[in-house]
Amino acid sequence: MELSNFIVKTILNSNQLKAVEATEGPLLVIAGPGSGKTKTLVERIVYLSLKGVKSENIMVATFTEKEARELITRVSNRLLELDLKVNLNEMYIGTLHSIFLRILEENREYTRLKRNYRLLDQFDQRYFVFRNIKAYKNIENSELLFKSHKISDWKKADIVISYIGKVSEKSFHLDHYCFDSHPEQKMFRTLLADDKVEKVWFTGMLTHGQTDFVIPYIDHESHTLRSYYPDFLVQLTDGSYIILEVKGDNMIDDSVVKSKQEYASQLAIASQMKYQIIKGSDAMKGITIN
Repeated sequence: MELSNFIVKTILNSNQLKAVEATEGPLLVIAGPGSGKTKTLVERIVYLSLKGVKSENIMVATFTEKEARELITRVSNRLLELDLKVNLNEMYIGTLHSIFLRILEENREYTRLKRNYRLLDQFDQRYFVFRNIKAYKNIENSELLFKSHKISDWKKADIVISYIGKVSEKSFHLDHYCFDSHPEQKMFRTLLADDKVEKVWFTGMLTHGQTDFVIPYIDHESHTLRSYYPDFLVQLTDGSYIILEVKGDNMIDDSVVKSKQEYASQLAIASQMKYQIIKGSDAMKGITIN
């Protein structure tokens, strides 16, 4: 496929297309929630492949393994859609931790670690914990993790490993990761100081996969069913509820945002709630809910 044909077929706005085509030298893109960051990243990977960049020279790092799997799926589907023959396995897509391990493993023979370095696979990890399970059981209240005294030490080791994986996967500092933007953080602080507000639940992408508070919607650009996680659910002192979203001023009229608003409004009405979008500039001014 020619680059010109790809540009015609891709579904991007002008700013997203600039981010895709700027391939020479370093590039910093700052984008708020709902701005199509993942879509732009997928198209950029495809664009680089079309330009002749070797797959092994493309690296994309994500925060979690779940995000990495989703990105790989979307890139794979896009390559299939465009009928492009690219070896996705040669690309470095994953968490920084997994990418570094892969690079280290591929080049281990050239390092000083080759005589005393060992990667622990899932079985090795479980066996290591199994050998030390007695020390773990001496920790106060450790039995609460197992829920039963009748399971074997091997099974207990498996349970410990699974919890270690969950903790390492979801460990981060909320100050740096919880909010997608300064307006969203400002809105949260404004809500906390509002006398009309009884409770505030943060329901944004941070809670992805951990809550039932998700709004299915049809993305009118890709014509696919997507999941939307509004920023906040607010309970007022009068007992009413508001589903609240903070959006950058330049995104208010975006087609994807409009799609989310359409379906969220329908859900809010059906649930006797209210749905409201607040511009980022208004949030920074301290303007609160109506």
